[in-house]
Amino acid sequence: TTPSQRGPKRRKLQLKYDVFKTRFRKNLQTLLDEEQKLSTDDSKINYFSIQAQPSRYPPVKLCSKMSQTHTILLLQSTTKLDSRTYSDYETVDECLDGICKVFEEHLKKRNPMSPSITYDISELFDFIDQLADLSCLCLQKATGTYKPHNKEWIKQEIFQLLRKQAAGAK
Repeated sequence: TTPSQRGPKRRKLQLKYDVFKTRFRKNLQTLLDEEQKLSTDDSKINYFSIQAQPSRYPPVKLCSKMSQTHTILLLQSTTKLDSRTYSDYETVDECLDGICKVFEEHLKKRNPMSPSITYDISELFDFIDQLADLSCLCLQKATGTYKPHNKEWIKQEIFQLLRKQAAGAK
């Protein structure tokens, strides 16, 4: 190839490079302008944070910060992957009550002839421990994210819920 043939190619490459630089500068300037606008609004949002869509659930009242949050229950009864299930509840208390109902259904299947079912909290906790996986995802409205909780947290919350129900029954 001759130098004159390389010249137009070089110019085309240079033009493409210049166009890219110009676009990059415009995009960077746009981002900087947006950041400056946001920083003048005294907001804490930056380009490394993600803001969730507004929730369809009502806001949390200050007196009951955890019990009124949307909760997703993830349950795996055996080590087989096809035993995974999930349920969603409007509140943490409904979710915990749902776990108790799952245990009650388990007891009904084990004792189909029994007219009534009674159980101790230790039996419920043993059932929770024998599950392959059990966890809750509780919505944190301030951040718009779900916070995961393990079996120990679930057992603690069930104990608090049952104690509250027993105190209310007296």
